[in-house]
Amino acid sequence: MKIRLFPLFVFLLFACKNETPKINQSQYPEKPNIVWIVCEDLSPEHLKTYGGTGGKTPFLNALAAESVQYNQVFATAGVCAPSRATLITGAYQTSIGAMHMRTLAPSAAAGDAYPTGFKGYSTVLPEGMKTYPELLRMDGYFTSNNSKEDYHFKSPVTMWDESSPKAHYRNRPDPNQPFFAIFNFTISHESQVWMREKEELLVDPKIVKVPPVYPDDSVTRSVLAELRKAHEDWIAEFGDLGALNEMEMVRNWWGGKDEPPITLSPEVKLENGKVKLNSATSSASIAYRKSKNVGWKVYLEPFEGNPGDSLYVNAHRIGFEPSENAQILK
Repeated sequence: MKIRLFPLFVFLLFACKNETPKINQSQYPEKPNIVWIVCEDLSPEHLKTYGGTGGKTPFLNALAAESVQYNQVFATAGVCAPSRATLITGAYQTSIGAMHMRTLAPSAAAGDAYPTGFKGYSTVLPEGMKTYPELLRMDGYFTSNNSKEDYHFKSPVTMWDESSPKAHYRNRPDPNQPFFAIFNFTISHESQVWMREKEELLVDPKIVKVPPVYPDDSVTRSVLAELRKAHEDWIAEFGDLGALNEMEMVRNWWGGKDEPPITLSPEVKLENGKVKLNSATSSASIAYRKSKNVGWKVYLEPFEGNPGDSLYVNAHRIGFEPSENAQILK
């Protein structure tokens, strides 16, 4: 089968610059294959297609020339983990409590920066919220991630068919299955500034255009005041957890306790040759498999089963601890 990658390489960098050509929509399949390329710590100053002088990016320039280019899309956080929480949920970090940096466990490189009494935690997503890779799996997609996650929460097994340095859409068992594949590149990560500081620069610092700063005048102050009002209106509508003490916010999620709740194990029922699964934990995602040698499936509806079959089940509300058990169907 010849693989067709449709132009959904997502450049969420900065409304449309190029006019969208008129295309017969019947040319596109109902479920197109999607590849999402993720880079780190880029800005318009790094890419020639945006007029930047900070780097040589011929392949990205060529891709941009054939793509829709966005000029008014911005990151909602200036560091990767909170940004990735937004990318995977579509929600502002401060509206879901994912605005702090790398909370799953203290980082040795920033140990002194953690508040007194800090305990590692996963962000507890709002009731009913699912990540879109899981929604795509529910719609029949094969999903893969290669390989960085860093979403501020432990990913449930329902999110990805594969998530590892070897994950690839080519690994899907059915070549006709539509796929969604993320490839993450860290070559532009801010850590490379010091990890490769002794390597030769590809761009002369003298020709780099330094971004301008805003002037302190009446026009700027008027616009900032207008934006401040819009920001306050946004907070009133969506809420903002940024002002809460971090561990107070976490204990609220945990029902006032010092440990996260555990997702309740799925209830398994075998009736008339069909297996039904349910977890009493609201918003829990449920996965199952009949052998440890196969991948997890997202539970959508009752499936076929027989007495004596082995069954492995997993329930996980994001932010809670997952539960997993194995049993013989009766």
